Amino acid sequence: MLRLIITLSLVMSFLSCSSKESSMETLSSTHSSDVPKNSTAFTGKVVFNEFEGGFWGIITSDGQKLHGLIKPNLQKKDLVVSGFYIIKTDVISMRMWGKPASFSNLKAQ
Repeated sequence: MLRLIITLSLVMSFLSCSSKESSMETLSSTHSSDVPKNSTAFTGKVVFNEFEGGFWGIITSDGQKLHGLIKPNLQKKDLVVSGFYIIKTDVISMRMWGKPASFSNLKAQ
């Protein structure tokens, strides 16, 4: 049982490190040529969820709930934003709200 707990802890820490690196890459892109392939354009509203310690998310105009790395200057409740996102399928999320996503070219409207 102890070995299982240790193994799971190591796997979780490895996955969280790799997801942080990929999130930081999308923040640095500001040119349209840097938009990742297979990304989805969207317009949505920034929301703050007060459960699970609190975190920022975006609800798109078509109702998708997304959570990911949002720049501090865009962390304003009900701010309308647009940009591109890719649903992250290679990460495990502890949040019980929405889907994990990588954002790029995120701008206030």
